[in-house]
Amino acid sequence: MSQFISSYTKENYPKKKLKMKFYYSTFTHRWLFHFIPTINLYLESHSPNDHKRFWQDGMSGLYLSFQWGKWLLTIGFYKKL
Repeated sequence: MSQFISSYTKENYPKKKLKMKFYYSTFTHRWLFHFIPTINLYLESHSPNDHKRFWQDGMSGLYLSFQWGKWLLTIGFYKKL
């Protein structure tokens, strides 16, 4: 019975390709001021603890962050899991 169930789910439920969605966020710090502007580029993965699986599974987010003065702007693309 378990072999039937596993073959049924593999054939009838293929993996879906998740589409990337746009992400936009702004934030104003109340008690913090950055004199030097900073730009950060960072990635999110499905399995954050295993670096080898990152290249196999792919990434779930790509973000660019700009911070200066009291303001923080983050834009990027992500996949909902």
